[in-house]
Amino acid sequence: MHRTEISINIIMSDANKGSAFRWLAELCGLPLHEMAYIGDSTGDLPALEQAGMKFTPANGIDALKQLPDVITTKSSSTRAVAEAYEIIIAKNRTEL
Repeated sequence: MHRTEISINIIMSDANKGSAFRWLAELCGLPLHEMAYIGDSTGDLPALEQAGMKFTPANGIDALKQLPDVITTKSSSTRAVAEAYEIIIAKNRTEL
């Protein structure tokens, strides 16, 4: 487990980010299409492919920038995640 000031990353020794993302969805009782994911490297691809809303920070690798719904304007991890949160919150407000 690794934490930042605004997120928690959980990676089990026998898992990749895709299987961990499915595990978290199941644990929380959420369908994958209702979950968001932000990733910047090839290790994030298995989870990004499953997420309902996909984000890549401005400094993410080019291969991932072809998948996301949103490429953030920020490059730093914390700022890119905060930008993604703001986008999700705005989207949820318009869907109510």
